Amino acid sequence: MKRVHRLLTPFLLINPLVLLFLVVGVADVFARAGGGGRYSGGRSSGGGGGGGGGGGGDGLIWLVFQLVRLCIYYPKIGIPVLVIGGPLAVFIFYKSGNAAKGYHESSVIRRGRQMQGHDQRRQNVALLKARDPAFTTEGLLERVRSAFMQIQDAWCNQDMVPVRQFISDGVFERFSLQFDEQREAGYRNQMDRIEVLDTNLADVRSDPVFDTVTVMVRARAVDYSVDRETGKAISGSRRAETFTEYWSFLRRPGAQTLSGGGLIEGNCPNCGAGLKLNEAGKCEACGALVRSGEYDWVLTEITQACEWRVHDDRDLPGINALRKADPAFSPQSLEDRVSVMFWRGIAARRGGTPDPIRKLATEEFCADIAERWELGVSEERHIPVDCAVGSVDTLGIILDDAGDRALLEIRWSSVDAVRKGSAPPKKTSAARLFDEIYVLRRKHGVTSDQEKALSSAHCPTCGAAVASSTANACEYCGTVLNDGAADWVLERVGPLYDPQISELRDALSEQVEIASAAGGSTPPTVGGTAKQGGLELAAWMVHVMLADNEVDSKERTLIDGYAESRGIPAQQIDQLISAMSEGELDAPIPETTDQANAWLAQMAEMALADGFVDKAEREAIFALGDYLELSRYDVNQLILRKRRDLYQDNKAKIRELRRSQ
Repeated sequence: MKRVHRLLTPFLLINPLVLLFLVVGVADVFARAGGGGRYSGGRSSGGGGGGGGGGGGDGLIWLVFQLVRLCIYYPKIGIPVLVIGGPLAVFIFYKSGNAAKGYHESSVIRRGRQMQGHDQRRQNVALLKARDPAFTTEGLLERVRSAFMQIQDAWCNQDMVPVRQFISDGVFERFSLQFDEQREAGYRNQMDRIEVLDTNLADVRSDPVFDTVTVMVRARAVDYSVDRETGKAISGSRRAETFTEYWSFLRRPGAQTLSGGGLIEGNCPNCGAGLKLNEAGKCEACGALVRSGEYDWVLTEITQACEWRVHDDRDLPGINALRKADPAFSPQSLEDRVSVMFWRGIAARRGGTPDPIRKLATEEFCADIAERWELGVSEERHIPVDCAVGSVDTLGIILDDAGDRALLEIRWSSVDAVRKGSAPPKKTSAARLFDEIYVLRRKHGVTSDQEKALSSAHCPTCGAAVASSTANACEYCGTVLNDGAADWVLERVGPLYDPQISELRDALSEQVEIASAAGGSTPPTVGGTAKQGGLELAAWMVHVMLADNEVDSKERTLIDGYAESRGIPAQQIDQLISAMSEGELDAPIPETTDQANAWLAQMAEMALADGFVDKAEREAIFALGDYLELSRYDVNQLILRKRRDLYQDNKAKIRELRRSQ
């Protein structure tokens, strides 16, 4: 017996908890035979099975009790176990309690987000159905799938005429300029084996001017480029790739779902005839301006998954005040108009003349861009090609007796190219990212025309198309279009931290603070400071990790993991890395330590959107923390604080939703 004891002693000293659980396990078997139910649900409910302790406290009490029993009945074993295993047991239960608490908090965050999103959509869909009894989510999704396939076909054919009736001017301008660029380069894009994998109603919102629905579209296709003349493939992959986009459609609140189909089906939603549009975008049969949203849904924006997020226009500074004087104003129509301005600006830079944008921008702006945008055709100049817009967001409105100003943020990417005279441009860099603020101006007292809200590239007076020319007035009715007396015009474009734009953003903040002090409410935040999109944050990662012009497998794994978690295509990451390697990565990055910390906190908040930070996201945040000289402890504390704040917020909202049901 002593020999056995001597053989067991080292094992017990190294693994004291093993014997503890073996011994007390036998004791519990006998206890349960008499009805040991008291061990089955040891922790207190604490109000609904929560509280975050995870059972650690009750488990510790149980452990102490069993250790005391072991010391009494088996002192030669119990005392060494108590000395060596006690602290270890306390540490294990402490860690397990924290893990359980973290899991509980994460679950509450995820459940709260899901409940809020579902409840918001349910309420807004119910509001839509109350006004339009024939509306169904399934019917809408089916129409969006049809619209998606039609637009892919139009894209491959470089002809948007077949879908012109259900897309806004902003979307039309975007595709038209891209087609011009492709034709000049002698190619077209081809998409084969297109397949819509999933569609979901991501967001539904209503305001006095528009109902807005946003549909998440997940699709798969083989995407490559072919020579326009020969049809031979010249670039791209023959492997099908999956992508996700968010498609936003607008409609006037009084519009009704049509049993016979409408714009997407090629029918006039007013008279039912097969639809043909005239120059002003009106049905040739009945004269209705069908793309106004008055009759049917109109596509106004396509947003990449890595940039999409739910917006609430009610929180935008200056919007409510402007609507008192201009009830028909809508941020959606403003964003459509600035999209037209953006693509006309790209056309101006490519063509070397301000004519494409002259009717949409002030005389001062047109004079200023001649030098800044290297306009002209006689010398070598740099132009953007392969442009893509990630998102367009209204930041707010500044009201002034001298004139109202609107600030909008556009996140976009392009490849730099050199053009000599009128020769085709030659690419000189990989893709670059830009985050710019567009400042629009309108004379105070001008009001919006609801019927022409989505006809941003047409004269607001007569409805004629706004053509590229040296004149600043409409060729049909003579209305001067670039002085702000008829509609919003472009006054300035600059980076986020341009001094003049910073002053305007400060004015927005002051306006918010004044309104908040008067109303006693929490002021909304002014966008464009720390709210960077997923692609900008990925570019920051590339900038940090490739600062030594080398990328090892671990760094690439970190970047790829973060990109996948945020829905950023691998091709865009390849472009960012290539640009960084060539010293051409032109992307927004934090300019101060405070900004960098804010970006890091935003990464944590984005990662916690579903309550959990996966390994790839955590390692990415750690890597950027190293750049900021933050320890892993500091970064972990940042994540924990964010999780705790989100937990408390979602816990309160879950209770509120349950009480309202």
